[in-house]
Amino acid sequence: MGQEIIGRRTIRRWLDNWEHIQRREPMEDQVKVNSGCKPADGITNGMLNKIMLEMAYDRLPLELRRVAYYRWVIKGQYSLLQTLTILGLTKDQYYYRCDQVVNSVFEFVNGYK
Repeated sequence: MGQEIIGRRTIRRWLDNWEHIQRREPMEDQVKVNSGCKPADGITNGMLNKIMLEMAYDRLPLELRRVAYYRWVIKGQYSLLQTLTILGLTKDQYYYRCDQVVNSVFEFVNGYK
């Protein structure tokens, strides 16, 4: 049986819900379900997502890690204009690097890097 690929849309969703994943809470857009059995090894999907996301973040090049930090880790603490000034990027450069972050995390969690 082949390994299922985690898509870029899912990666972006993880990043958009960074604070919920870190606190091991349901993501904002996640349907709350109170059924199902607990995993035998004690590792839930949420914990696995958190571990993979943190590992991928730690392996980002510094420039991309800084972009990810301001976009997702401390989301909402600075305006876009303030973030662009801090990072020394244009809006196009910033969004291009955000896409690079998503691609890098995608490659890491799917074993391409």
